[in-house]
Amino acid sequence: MDVAHALHCDKDTYYKMSREELCAKAVEEGFDVIFSDDHTLLIDIDDNDHLMMFNTRIDRIKSDVTDIESIEKYTSMSGEPHKHIIVKTKDKFGVPERLFLQIFLGSDPVREYLSYLRYTRGDKFPSLLLRKRE
Repeated sequence: MDVAHALHCDKDTYYKMSREELCAKAVEEGFDVIFSDDHTLLIDIDDNDHLMMFNTRIDRIKSDVTDIESIEKYTSMSGEPHKHIIVKTKDKFGVPERLFLQIFLGSDPVREYLSYLRYTRGDKFPSLLLRKRE
């Protein structure tokens, strides 16, 4: 299930939403919103190949870029094999670096593109994940 469908809106509406609009709609539809920050990478994995990519490449990040404080994985609202992964880093990263690292780690390229669009529109923390409230 994609986010536009989960939020009961068409793709054109979803693609044009600001982070504020997206968050308000997500909360209204029963989701918790997980935000990025300077120490947080948010990865949206769509299949097992990308999960394997994440598992391999996170070791490269650890050895070449920054220490990892924690990694939290959970199944996304789309069900298996879709995963959301929250990576807390020791070092700070700006938005362009976080978007690059997220896509390098196998995150959904369309999601990262939409985050980039929000960033170009002035959003300082454009990456987010949704988790269905229990």
